[in-house]
Amino acid sequence: MDSPAYIRIFNSLNIPVNVVNKDDPASFLCLFIDPEFDENGHPIGGLMEGDFLDVRARYASPNPTHVGVSNSPYNPEFPGKELYPTAPILNGYDLTNWAQISSGKRRFLFMHRPRNTEPFAELNPNMVSVCVDTTINLAEGEIYTMHVLLENFEKKTTTLYARQESFHKQPFADTAAYVNFYNLSSEGFWSSPYKGIGDRGTSMEAGIPDIVNVFFSHVSTTENENGQEVHAYIPGYTKNYIGTLTRDISGTRVTPYYGFPIFMREGETIHTKSWQFLQFFAPSMRGLEQSFRQGNINYPPRVDIRQHNSFYNEYVYLELTDNPRPESNVNMRTPVERLTLPNLLLNVHSGRNNPQTFGSVSSIEYINGFVYLTTIQRTFPAPIYE
Repeated sequence: MDSPAYIRIFNSLNIPVNVVNKDDPASFLCLFIDPEFDENGHPIGGLMEGDFLDVRARYASPNPTHVGVSNSPYNPEFPGKELYPTAPILNGYDLTNWAQISSGKRRFLFMHRPRNTEPFAELNPNMVSVCVDTTINLAEGEIYTMHVLLENFEKKTTTLYARQESFHKQPFADTAAYVNFYNLSSEGFWSSPYKGIGDRGTSMEAGIPDIVNVFFSHVSTTENENGQEVHAYIPGYTKNYIGTLTRDISGTRVTPYYGFPIFMREGETIHTKSWQFLQFFAPSMRGLEQSFRQGNINYPPRVDIRQHNSFYNEYVYLELTDNPRPESNVNMRTPVERLTLPNLLLNVHSGRNNPQTFGSVSSIEYINGFVYLTTIQRTFPAPIYE
């Protein structure tokens, strides 16, 4: 494609259906870029089209994992399952999850549609409504991550957030992994009495303050003499303050990346089982981060603040492991239940090494009670099978 830009779009209208909003339009969309209309003003096509755009998955992997692996027409992102030309490897980054699009001014029209398997063209026009209609100027060669967001939680207004990425222009080291953070929650979500209604299954379900401080720990995994896993903080990377997360959906600002080395176990040069532990504290708790009782010696990251009921939503934590698990034993009186997402270090078969550890460039986005991880992978040698 001549003069392309690159786009990746998520439906982030993740508000659960409940008695309060059951009559609202479904969080299920059809996308038209530079739409064309029939004589009645109903969209019938355009430069690009993406139907069945469902609410995004919690993990957006670095590989194009949606094409050919599902019989459902529902699409967790765009392009996702849509067969449009994708971006090339750019400055060493695999961008096959981004679609190519002609740069310049483009109109993005998102339509609410029923959650069924009928193509948009076959739906009764009375069953659809406009969700977002906006125009964005796409610069040639630039990479855009977009979200359809609920702009105001009470007024139920929607918007298209478009972030012009910069990771491919930054001097990142191959020996490190990088992560940045965004709070793209709706205005009014934190203060709404209805924010926690629904089956959300996450300790962040009732929201975190619009401003929180983020602390990072890197955790090694080894085995003791009895063959049991032992998890320990890596010296120098224990509860380090790495920045402040502020709710902001007003612009396209790329937040600073935090980088950390890919630590290797003793005697190894290609593989590590280490994982990451993130803590989010409200500013009012500054100075209390070190005061909470830690877990047992084999699992030091465990933090117990059940005796501090007044801190509900003032503190939450997130684990990034090779074996992410859903939360268990959820107790609504305390925000410390386990929430896990995949590791920021990628363990893959590369060359003759199976596995080998590589760093990623990732973004963690908090949106109305849910945490999402988007991982971008740098290129590595293809696997060799012997």
